[in-house]
Amino acid sequence: MDSFTSLAQHILSAAQDMENYVMSTGSSTASTLPSPFQAGAPGVIPNGSDGVNGYSNGVNGHSDGVNGYGNRVNGHSDRVNGYNNRVNGHSDRVNGYGNGVNGYSDRVNGYGNGMDGHSNGVNGHSNAMNGHSNSVNGHSNCAAQAPNGASTNGSYHLSSACKLPADLEERRSELIDATHKLQNQTRGPGTLIYEHLYRFTDIASWLFVIQFDISSHIPLNAEISYSELGAKINVERSVVRRYLENLMVSGYFEESSANPGHVRHTPDSAAFANDPNLLATVSLLHELILPSIIKSVEALKTWPLSQETNESGFCIAHDTKDTMYQMLSKNPKKAQRFGTAMSSFTKESFSGQHPLSLDFDWSEFDNIPGATVVDLGGSLGHLSFNLARATKQMKFVIQDLPPTAEAGKNGCPEDMKARVSFEPYDFLTEQKPREKPFNAVIMANSLQNWPDKYVVKIIRNQTSVLAKGGKFLIYERPLSNLSDTRWSRRVARCSDMLMGSLLNGKLRTPEEWRHIFAEADSRFKFIGVRAIGGDKGLAEAVFEG
Repeated sequence: MDSFTSLAQHILSAAQDMENYVMSTGSSTASTLPSPFQAGAPGVIPNGSDGVNGYSNGVNGHSDGVNGYGNRVNGHSDRVNGYNNRVNGHSDRVNGYGNGVNGYSDRVNGYGNGMDGHSNGVNGHSNAMNGHSNSVNGHSNCAAQAPNGASTNGSYHLSSACKLPADLEERRSELIDATHKLQNQTRGPGTLIYEHLYRFTDIASWLFVIQFDISSHIPLNAEISYSELGAKINVERSVVRRYLENLMVSGYFEESSANPGHVRHTPDSAAFANDPNLLATVSLLHELILPSIIKSVEALKTWPLSQETNESGFCIAHDTKDTMYQMLSKNPKKAQRFGTAMSSFTKESFSGQHPLSLDFDWSEFDNIPGATVVDLGGSLGHLSFNLARATKQMKFVIQDLPPTAEAGKNGCPEDMKARVSFEPYDFLTEQKPREKPFNAVIMANSLQNWPDKYVVKIIRNQTSVLAKGGKFLIYERPLSNLSDTRWSRRVARCSDMLMGSLLNGKLRTPEEWRHIFAEADSRFKFIGVRAIGGDKGLAEAVFEG
């Protein structure tokens, strides 16, 4: 076990590295403040806590300074990734679920199981989300502004849109891990369990916010009393306060110190009022996905060792024999809400350049005249468009179910039509041989939705169209061969549980990918899984057929 001192020193070191980067990106006024995440520095926004004063007081005594600074940094580390690990509990899980379902947007947009019309609806949301992402990226460097109506007093945290250099992303993860470890060791044995057990109160609090539309009832640029808010929603004042104070512990909403009994937004709670997609995401998690998680253990008892997508916690929770996508296809309203939520889940993937266009060397294909890559289950083509703009002459074929392929074809930008095309195809069926085979197959955030037996089948179905020496590339969040229990990897663990409870899907380790490729076809030579795009990975195999 690390000592408190060593952990505190590690936190201080990582925080200093983060501060140095934030300071180096620009603001001349930032250096006048003592906080390690200073007001006005690019990439930071207020969180509404009195962290600056807490830090100043803390340095008067070394012990108090370390503890105060540690707590202060922990507040920041919880916020460094924006929604990631923002709360030591439910909110982190929300983002974990969000990221985990990243591939599901492709499934709804693409492999939608006959969701005619729904795909177009999702497309609209996706485009809207791209606009939102671009507006976030419009801020210079890592700078971000507090959402409209958010409290601006006190300490600061990095924007969720901030993209740090790789070495600082690693330091950011170290900061998150160290502060979380320090918290656990400070609590002492036997007390941590209560924090975990009490997380169900967060669930109830979020349901309160969702069902009573609390975010819209609290003014963005003003305060409102508990009594007035209670009158608006016909709930007794003390009950309103009960639910909101529970979320205040996690940084959502805050009571005015200057005007007790009045509540206002923090940047995180204001985000829900400013972005309806975000609220739809949380609503989806609680109403559609949470029951599936709860029933996942019952599903294991009901269908031991199942490899079917309709034998899951989702099916028990929603009393259906359909898969999640089949059920959504029969319920347009739920499908629409699902699509709205997905646009929030996928905003990371298509804001700016895709990690695959930055962190993978495409020159080995781009230098081959006529080289073609198939984007399998590629939905409306966002990934292929990004890769086409990052390469010189490679061509891309996007294959998905007929309704989605048709929608993608109709919406293809004019500047992409010479190099990007759409074809209808169900990847659960064997590909028909082509006169000119593909140089590479890429699947992004799709195979995590499927049990192993279907993943083997999907990969095997592509051998008839993959050129000798061609690559099979799988982009999604990986698991490590050895258990990695760092807090910064919690998103991956939550995502894995999510996939299993919904569709019997899973996140996979490099060793699991090795076995899957070997079972699919002995002509595959597995290369490995490399880190790419933050916590995502790229599994690679060469087809030697």
